[in-house]
This record gives sequence, C-alpha cells and structure tokens, in this order.
Amino acid sequence: MKQVLKINNLFVNVNDVSVIKNCSLSIAPGSVHVLMGPNGSGKSTLACALIGDPCCSVTSGDILFNGKNIKMLRPDERARLGLFCAFQHPCAIPGLTVFSFLKAAYNSRFATTVEVDQFRQILYEKMDVLGIDYLFAFRGVNEGFSGGEKKRLEILQLLVLNPRLAILDEIDSGLDIDALSVVANSLVKAQKENSDLSFLIITHRQNILQHLQPDHVHVFCNGSIVCSGGKEVVAAVERDGYEIFVS
Repeated sequence: MKQVLKINNLFVNVNDVSVIKNCSLSIAPGSVHVLMGPNGSGKSTLACALIGDPCCSVTSGDILFNGKNIKMLRPDERARLGLFCAFQHPCAIPGLTVFSFLKAAYNSRFATTVEVDQFRQILYEKMDVLGIDYLFAFRGVNEGFSGGEKKRLEILQLLVLNPRLAILDEIDSGLDIDALSVVANSLVKAQKENSDLSFLIITHRQNILQHLQPDHVHVFCNGSIVCSGGKEVVAAVERDGYEIFVS
C-alpha cells in the first residue's frame, strides 16, 4: 500500500542542537496515528520539521509525502500538496475575518480564484458539518476566541482545505471535558467527509484518546520513537508513565 507519509531515518537540528534523532514513521491513507510523549521530547519539533518550519534544519534522512521527497520544499508548497498542521497555540489576526482568511487559504491550496458567493456556499457547508453558527465566519481570526473556538477554527480550516494528512499538535491542550468532546467528534466528522484523510495526533495526555479510535500509538522520547503499538501502549502509559520506555 502506498504511504501518504514516510519518514526515513530523520535527524533534525534546531539552533544547531540535535532534537530529532533517527526517526522513522509510515502513515497509510485513512489511518489515525497518535504520537505521545512527555513535554520536551521533540514532538512539536517533528511537526515543525514536517511542515517545513525554517527553524528546523534536516541534517539527514527523508520526508516522503505521497511518494515525493518534500524536505526541500517551502511550507506553502507542502500545504498545496495536501499537508496540514493545526497548531497548539494558533495566533490571532485582528482585522482579518475568518471568511477572508479561509477564502485566501482555499485559493492558495487549490490554485484557483473562487468567487465570494461560491466560497460562501463551500464554507457554510463545512460549518454545517461542525455545527458552527455562520456568524463565526465574520469574526476576527482567533480574536477573543476561547480555547475551544480556536481549536474548532483549526478543524474548520481542515475541512475547507481538504488535506491528505492533518498533523494536530496538542489540539487537546487547554480544553475542558465538554470542549474536548466537541473537538474529538469534529475530527471524526472530518474523516467521514474524506475517508482518505490521515491524522498524526501529537499529545502528551490520554484524554482525547477516550473519544478517538487510533490505529497506531507511538511513544516519542528523546527525539525518536521508542515504542509502537495499539491501545495497550496507552494503557501502559496510564499505568506506569513514560519512564518505562526510556529506562
């Protein structure tokens, strides 16, 4: 089976410090992978390296996306190929409405110039899927948003841009129980909209996994994957913590 993402023996430096060390991972279309690990283990750095953050320097290894080596591509070029990332702390952009922001992103992603009325129909259809009020589209991007609203905007972007792979970097961070349930259910709806959509969910908590059914769970410590499996890995982390994987 062709892999949507294949990481081969990846080494990444940040400010000349080795952070990612010999990381390899394969993700098939339509699958859900969870990357768990303690704070400071390099999970977010891996996400940044995959999307082409210029702060990350790939010193060795390859990143194959749909069979194409993308490690030399700019972030916008990777996004146009169908790579998406939802950030732990999305920034606010005062004065720019959600509608205008997503319309510009849609045009860039699909190399088109969609008319306002046509995009309104596209956006409202996706908002209906997530149960989001249309007035949300005319608020400033993340301006005065609650934690749950910020995460729902990230998922709305995901639906609008229709990527092949969505990297979700601690999308459960700062959410209460109710907001966490809403976000998790929205991810399930997103995959129902596109059965080929794959997820790489990065977290250091187990709460969101109570609402999702991951196909693979990986433990990430000291810059590399030290264990892979299924739900039994989550149970081991809940029981013994991460220390058992680095001892």
